[in-house]
Amino acid sequence: MLPDTFNFMLIGYGIILGSLGCYILSLAWRWRHLKRQQQELAETLEKKT
Repeated sequence: MLPDTFNFMLIGYGIILGSLGCYILSLAWRWRHLKRQQQELAETLEKKT
């Protein structure tokens, strides 16, 4: 008889999907931050010229 490892499989999938979700949120946050910096830089360059 094989051992019941279904719960471990669910925990593993949860960890993997949770990590992937955190990575995607991190990318979105960095993208927004870069867009904000780009806009501030463009405004600064417009003021100087």
